[in-house]
Amino acid sequence: MVAEMLFKAKSDIKNKTVYNLGCGTGRFAIGSALLGAKSSHGIDIDRDLLDIAKENMLHVQHLTGIQINNICHWQLRDALKLKDACDTAIQFPPINTDVLLFIKALEIAKTVYSIHKADRKEELEQLSMKYKSKDFRVKRYRLTKGFLPEVILVKVKL
Repeated sequence: MVAEMLFKAKSDIKNKTVYNLGCGTGRFAIGSALLGAKSSHGIDIDRDLLDIAKENMLHVQHLTGIQINNICHWQLRDALKLKDACDTAIQFPPINTDVLLFIKALEIAKTVYSIHKADRKEELEQLSMKYKSKDFRVKRYRLTKGFLPEVILVKVKL
């Protein structure tokens, strides 16, 4: 699912500034760097997860031979307090803050890719309209493992 999401977002990543809000172990930030982002920012409040993200970045760089350590930037900060602007926000936010991080992404990005519980669709669409989205798209995924039986990938163009 992560690879598919990044592939779908490729034109919104290449040569763009990308923010991965609530980046966790850095999959989206690292993937964005590999796909040609001008800069890729992984933002999280958990220092341990950011340390793992940095290790993952170095491991991927070693495996691929692609220099991404000058593209990936890791920030220990609360994404909800961001004032920065970016071209694209990509995220799979924690369930307890997913709507808040979706709103923050709408505030700072021109394009948002975000994964959520499937039952959030209507709420996310209403929020997108509030932020005057030009395009709102949803793709459903049925999961065979894990605690979420179904999730949605939301793409919003502002």
